[in-house]
Amino acid sequence: MLSIAAFVYMIALLIYSGYRAREVPWQDYWLPSLISLLLCLISHSLQFVVWLRLIADQHRLGWDDLQYYARFLMLRRLPGGVWQWVGRTSMYADSEDLSSGAVITASFLEWFILLLVGVSLIVAGIQNLPSPVLILLCGLIIGLAVYLAYQWQPKTKTNLRRLFEGLSWVLLYGAAWVLGGAIILILSSPSLQSPNALDLFRATWIWATAGCISALIIFLPAGLGIRDITLVVLLQPYLPTTNAVVVSILMRLILALGDTIWGFLGSLISSYMIRKSNAKHDSG
Repeated sequence: MLSIAAFVYMIALLIYSGYRAREVPWQDYWLPSLISLLLCLISHSLQFVVWLRLIADQHRLGWDDLQYYARFLMLRRLPGGVWQWVGRTSMYADSEDLSSGAVITASFLEWFILLLVGVSLIVAGIQNLPSPVLILLCGLIIGLAVYLAYQWQPKTKTNLRRLFEGLSWVLLYGAAWVLGGAIILILSSPSLQSPNALDLFRATWIWATAGCISALIIFLPAGLGIRDITLVVLLQPYLPTTNAVVVSILMRLILALGDTIWGFLGSLISSYMIRKSNAKHDSG
């Protein structure tokens, strides 16, 4: 029912725009969509690595973590982002070395650091501020993200190692945002008003702005289309309105497919490895 509702919403968005969808060269979007889906899967993998690093010091990692993250991604299809956290907490409920409080705190930290990195990209793209001010603001925001990652880690680690670990999380999340910007750029390429109208930095800024706004509304189903509308508005200086709507719809579909494919493959691989491990243990 949620998938049907999302599909109806996309159709309504096209109709409400008042432009003819028939005029869009849909055949030009097949290859960009396939490349974008691959980049989406890579982005999910980078974020999975950060999650593993977040819990590695409190929890013995195993194939269960892959399965839980796969389910976590598929929980994004439920209305309300809070269910991702509730579902993840319930999955780790039987864990002997990771408490529910630690899971909730790690989930919040994961969300907040990702948001801070996105906000730093938004600030970096503000064109009316002097360069020293931009550098200072971005440095403060990134510094806060690294500080939170630093503080989360146990004091048994050396300070340098904690700092390096925190920086690596920020860099991985930064790469995830850039991959999102690359997807926007690739999907926009068939309909750019001029070849150099949109570059990777500006596309990343657009995606970070839309993504952060959506991330702030985690208790609503998919931000009630806020991300889609934001993408359309921010893309209009570079694309015809019809094509901006198409990019927004394709982005929603790619994210949904990315969550589902990564979730399905992760669940399949982890289930196989868990069964294999249990069979080896029983035979031994």
